[in-house]
Amino acid sequence: MFAKLFNKIFASHNFDPILAYELQAISLIGKREENQDNYLIIGADATGDTNARWLYDGKEQKVIRPNWPIQWLRLVIMDGMGGHSKGREITEVAAIKLRDLPPCTTPKKQHRTLLKLHNQLQTSYANAAYDRNPGTTIIWAEIDLAQGICTLIHVGDSRAWFWNPNSDKNYWQQLTWDHTKLEFEFRNGHIDIATYLQKSKKNQRCIAQALGYGSWGGMWQNTDGMDIFGHCADLRLDTQETLPAYAQNHADVLTFKLCAGTALLLASDGLWDAVPINLRDPSSFTEHTAYTFAQEAINAGGQDNTSLVFAKFSAI
Repeated sequence: MFAKLFNKIFASHNFDPILAYELQAISLIGKREENQDNYLIIGADATGDTNARWLYDGKEQKVIRPNWPIQWLRLVIMDGMGGHSKGREITEVAAIKLRDLPPCTTPKKQHRTLLKLHNQLQTSYANAAYDRNPGTTIIWAEIDLAQGICTLIHVGDSRAWFWNPNSDKNYWQQLTWDHTKLEFEFRNGHIDIATYLQKSKKNQRCIAQALGYGSWGGMWQNTDGMDIFGHCADLRLDTQETLPAYAQNHADVLTFKLCAGTALLLASDGLWDAVPINLRDPSSFTEHTAYTFAQEAINAGGQDNTSLVFAKFSAI
């Protein structure tokens, strides 16, 4: 499924946004029997209507969001947990619940909203045995186009990358770090950065927490600093303030500036299931880039569903 939106329409409205955007979204089933990935996009199209787009049973749905403020853009990628029940269904329920929520105007509000959604999903699937309860990754960007600010929050192993042509780093910067046992060993100070980087070269298949499911094993510590193992209904979402200095760039809730020429990519793990990520300068992207990236990953031997949302920002 492919969607492309192009937004250059803000001049006629009663505020002063600084950014327009080009947007692509794709979700391919790949070699799986079912597509358990999903995306959600809420934003204005070229007519000025604000629409929500998401997947239901693998097919794109669209509704008008008449009360959605036109300066806000919501981008979400989700990936239902493999090996657990109702992976597709939980991403659909989460997409619909997020579809109906107003913009989260602060990082704290977005943080609280995600935790509330997590609790709602857990309640919805409370009858299942906890070790096979459904869960999903989520990476959620809430973008204020009038201020040029993006707040990003994530759970699991879907990822985000950011391109800033004005930075001295002339490459895509990875913004999120997979929620694996290894990741939390590093955050908790059990391993040093050299060990972490060395072990990270091997693909970490199992995630330590998921939206709607909770967390499992070694993520939490008691008052004596000892790890607490077993299933926990809660999510651990670290901010820069809750992390030690050496791990502050691994925060799960972060805010950053957007400007003309910047770009954002959100993706499920099918994109790097078989081959390393090789992202190119977004100035070379075409209207088919999202589809090309996803199909290349599958052609290279990827077995998983592959989904991504790509947004490129320009001045009004």
